[in-house]
Amino acid sequence: MPENGMVKDAIDLAGERSLRYVTSRQCRNGGFCFYRTEYLEEPNLYDTYYALVAYRLMDRPVPNRDRVVDYLRSATSYGAQTSYLYYLARGMRLLGCPDQYPELQHRIAQLHIRPLESDDSLSISSWLEDALMVARLRKTFAEATGFEPVKHVIGDLRAGHYRAYRRNLLDTYLMLRILAELDRLQEIDDLKRFVDAMQAPSLGFRMTQTSAAINMDILYAGVFSCAMSGTAITHAHDIVGHVLASQKKDGGFARAPAAAGDLQTNYKGLRVLHYLTADLAG
Repeated sequence: MPENGMVKDAIDLAGERSLRYVTSRQCRNGGFCFYRTEYLEEPNLYDTYYALVAYRLMDRPVPNRDRVVDYLRSATSYGAQTSYLYYLARGMRLLGCPDQYPELQHRIAQLHIRPLESDDSLSISSWLEDALMVARLRKTFAEATGFEPVKHVIGDLRAGHYRAYRRNLLDTYLMLRILAELDRLQEIDDLKRFVDAMQAPSLGFRMTQTSAAINMDILYAGVFSCAMSGTAITHAHDIVGHVLASQKKDGGFARAPAAAGDLQTNYKGLRVLHYLTADLAG
């Protein structure tokens, strides 16, 4: 890996290319779509949200902001599922206009963390993702209540009460995110030890003790699990190398060098580089 000054220059260039990629994904009505082409535009809330957080991260104005606001306004009368409300409400908040839509806040107030119905790893991962969205929405737009189920499940996961479940870095990141939303990032030594154990030379992070696969999701989970748990990152140069190698010709970051990029993965790569810039300068 080159000297830190050269790495910083490479990160800066990668960030500018990444933001140009985001801008190229904007549709004529203001929304964003990662597979947009000259003849195909299908804007959606998911891609629009990850475009907006990329502009915020880079402290850049959102292009055609009024059209983006109109696009989000057009979506306020539809959808009640957790993910729909999450990307819509948080997108509107990024643009400074959530309080204008009390019916949206009413729908958010009806959301509750659903019971965990199965203890297999896929079901638990999906449940944690949904619980995090509900917790963030209720804390921001409604009453921060109804969180006892998630506290119990995370406690059981940490205690090893689910025999079919094997701890991994992605789920540990989700648990830390939920605990942060609940202001309960205390007494997490077990999670901190696990995160530290997942750091590995040349990889940056691994998913489990026996895994050697690496992708953007794992790197993102590792970096920000360290940030939340107060764990020092020991292989920052390896992580930066993997992220830079995953940038495509159009400027977007992908899950891995051979994969296609999208706006969520692009944001993850951009945020990891942005965070590690300070770490490498220290």
